[in-house]
Parts: sequence; structure tokens; C-alpha cells
Amino acid sequence: MIRLTDLPDDILEEIFQAMRDIMRFPGEPPSNVPLLQFQEDSVSSYSANPDRKVVPLWANVLILSHVCTHWRELMLYRPRLWTFIRVTSSFSSRIMANEMIERSGHFPLSILFTNEHSRDQDRAFLDLLGIASVIGDHSERIQELGLILRAPHAGLILDSMLSNSRVPRLEKLWLDTGGDAFGLNLASPISLFDTMVPPLRVLHVHRIPIQWLPFEELVHLELTWCASPPLPALLETLRCSPFLQTLILHTFPAKSADNGSQDGLGEYGFGAIGAAMLPCLRQLQLRVDTFFTAAFSVLPYITFPPSTAVRLSFTDWIASGRPVYEDCESLTVLACNVEHAIFTLNGNHVYFASENPSLSVDYGVATHESEESILPLGRLCEGFLAVPLPALKTLFMVIYVDGLVLTHSRLARLFQAIPSLQRLAVNVHPMDSAQVFTALATVVKDEHGNEGVLCPELKEFAITWRGRPSADDFWNLERCCYFRASKGRGLAKLETVPFPPIVQEVLEQSVPSVVAVGYRQ
Repeated sequence: MIRLTDLPDDILEEIFQAMRDIMRFPGEPPSNVPLLQFQEDSVSSYSANPDRKVVPLWANVLILSHVCTHWRELMLYRPRLWTFIRVTSSFSSRIMANEMIERSGHFPLSILFTNEHSRDQDRAFLDLLGIASVIGDHSERIQELGLILRAPHAGLILDSMLSNSRVPRLEKLWLDTGGDAFGLNLASPISLFDTMVPPLRVLHVHRIPIQWLPFEELVHLELTWCASPPLPALLETLRCSPFLQTLILHTFPAKSADNGSQDGLGEYGFGAIGAAMLPCLRQLQLRVDTFFTAAFSVLPYITFPPSTAVRLSFTDWIASGRPVYEDCESLTVLACNVEHAIFTLNGNHVYFASENPSLSVDYGVATHESEESILPLGRLCEGFLAVPLPALKTLFMVIYVDGLVLTHSRLARLFQAIPSLQRLAVNVHPMDSAQVFTALATVVKDEHGNEGVLCPELKEFAITWRGRPSADDFWNLERCCYFRASKGRGLAKLETVPFPPIVQEVLEQSVPSVVAVGYRQ
């Protein structure tokens, strides 16, 4: 078996170059991550095991250059391998940064400023300022720039590097203040590009206020936990970025200086602004919660293809009879083509998704759902009211109550929101199954006062039991099937565990086909 140190130079060079190609900024997903693997926060790690300690990618060059003399000599004459430079306030880091700039020749640079482990942040900031001015002398070579620092420091470092410099190659700007609170007094760093706008392709901004986006031809735009630029400015950037592939927004609305309006539209209406056409959009993620309420405001003004993977996330959303996508034709078309979906209730969180087309919605629900509440916050049905799926035929439900108060009325409102359902598969614990069966046997009346049942098109019902059902559970299911049959909406097929003979005889009078399946231990 050949030893690693004896590999031919051409193979070693391919390995080293591939290693450089996969280097990313912290929180930046690898390019091959499936779009459906949306994380709770866009800055979350994509590692399957977050507790696993791995060597940072930017350290690999230094480590491999010390394996043996041959490897070191080979790497020293490959300038591109030294173009990803991580800068901290430590003395060794500052020395190594200068060394790597020299070794990288004239290749474009990827610079990352980070200082998460420093105890004296103010002293560390002064040290970083020193090296920032040195790197600023090579600003014309900077292709990727990342600053993951405390909020005031990030802006000052950026100003020190670029205030009197040109960055004609800058394609990626990654700004992140980590765990600092939002609402900080930080001048917009984007104002540094008033006179010379770089050819930016990727912009990631986390917890840093930003006033405007003077960029064109973006392919990735991510604004999270920050104030949104005025809507006209954001839309202008989107219109000038027809090749945009990723759009991620989790922002609170900007106030117009002229009229105090939350969207910044002022006297401009939809017709004056016009739609931003995004024919290459592959990933759209919009998140709205109590404070960050601006993301959905972009929907009426954008168009995108049906192949776009859309993820909508919200808490305390009140549909008020209006779907999120009411004025967005692209999202309407996508939602109206969803025929098969999964639905997961896990405590106070709900997630439902479709694979083709790719649409996912997640939202929070209240522990209790008040029948008399004026504001229907936290309802189980809220997702299907906010994002109706009028063509939904098949739904696979997984129910984990985990402290949630689950009642048949909550489930009844949920089923009422999906009347087109033809097949329902439920994974449920026997203790919670009665609520499902009672909900499906709920009497409803149409506008003429005629009685009917929820999900009138339902023909197939499959139950996966997470435990052994009791005799009462069997009878509850039989009563549900009998009721639907008595209303002329009987099931054609039922999949469940084998019934006791006495219940089976009665059940077969209501359901023509009963398929016996096992239960889940």
C-alpha cells in the first residue's frame, strides 16, 4: 500500500487544490447541500454532528505543509493554496497573515477576520486594526471578505481597510456580528461603496443594519436579524440581479425618513415599482416573527420559476382570511400544484412540506388553543390558512404531542383547511388517536345548512400506531368510519393493525377494504 507521503506530485496537487476549493466562511453552507435542508437559522452549522470537533478548513494548509519536507516544498510553490487567510488578534496570526500574503503571489485573496476567543475585545480590536491596514494595501486582490466580529468593530475594521482603497475584485462580502443584540449604533458599511461599487456576487449580512444595496448581478443575498433596506432599494437590487439564485430574508421593516411608513414605499405603488423577475432563483427563504416582520412584504413584487425551493417560516401569524401569497402569482402557482405533503407536529412546532414542487412551511403553535380568543394566535391550522394548498390530495401526518394540549376541535379546524384531501396517513400514539378520529367525524354544515363531514373527498386512511392500541381505540376508529359512511362519505380503504374479530365484523360494514399492517414499537 502506497504511503500518503509517497503519492505522485500530480495527485497531491489535485488533493491540495480540492482542499482549497472547499474552504468556506463560518456558517456558509457547502455548495452541494440540498435546498430542502433548511436550518432553523441561516447561520447554523450544516454539520450532522454539532458536537464533533473538526480542524477548521483554513488551518489545513498550515497543517499539511508540516507533514514532511516534500509536501512543504510542493505547497510553497503553489500560491493559490495560501489565498485563504484567517486573521485574529494573536501575534502569531498577524505574522502568519503577512507570510501568507507574500506566499499567495498575485492570486485573489479570501480574508476572514474573526476574534471569538479573545477575552479583551478592545485590545484585540486595536490589534486587528493594525493588520487590517496592512491587508488594505492589497485591497485590489481581495475577492472574498468576511468579518465575524462584534458589531462596532466590524464596521470600523471595514472602514479601515476600504475607506481609501479600491476592491475591483470583491465578489463575496460576509458580515456577521455573532451573538450581539440587534439594534446597534453602527453606520452602514455599505456606504463605503458609494463611489466605487465592487462586482459583488454574494452578500451575507447578519445582525448589522444596512440602508441600501448598490449592487447588481448578485447571485446570493442573505439579510438576517437586521433592519431591512427600504423596499424600493431592495427591489431595485433584485431587479438588477436577474441571475440571483438564493434570497434569504429575516428582517424588521425600515422606516421611511419622509413619511415614517414601514415599507419605505412612500407615494410609490406596485405599478410604479414593478416586479423583480428572478428566473434563476433556486432558493427562497422568508422568515417572520414578533419583531422581524418585513420579509413577506417582498412577495407581491417578485416572480420566480416553479422549480424554486420555497421555505416560509413564521410565528404568531394571523391569516385573517388572506393567504401569504395572495398577491404573489409565482407562489400561488407553486402552492396550487402541491398534491402530496408531509405534516409534522412536534410539541409547539409544526412543519409541513412538499418535495415536488419544493415548498415548506414551519410555524409555532400555542400550547392551548382558546375557543373564545379574539386573536387566534398559535392555531394548529394557521399554516394551511396562511399558505392554502387547494390541490392537496395526500397528507402524511406525524404527531408528537410533547406537552401540547391536543383537542379534536384543534384538529377539526386543521382538517377543515384541507378539504381536497383524498388519502390521509397518520403516525400517532394510541393516547392521542381518539382526537384524530373524533375530528374526522365532526359534523359540519355548508352555507345551505346541509350537514356533512370534514375532508369529504377522503377515501383512504392509514394509521401507524406507536404502541399497542386498546379496545377503546379500536372502537373509536370504527365509530369514525361508521359516521363517515352514514353521511355518504365512507372510506374505500383502511390500513391499520388487525382488529379483534368482533370489531372487525362491524368495521367491514362501513369500509369495503381493510388492510392489516403492523404497529410501530
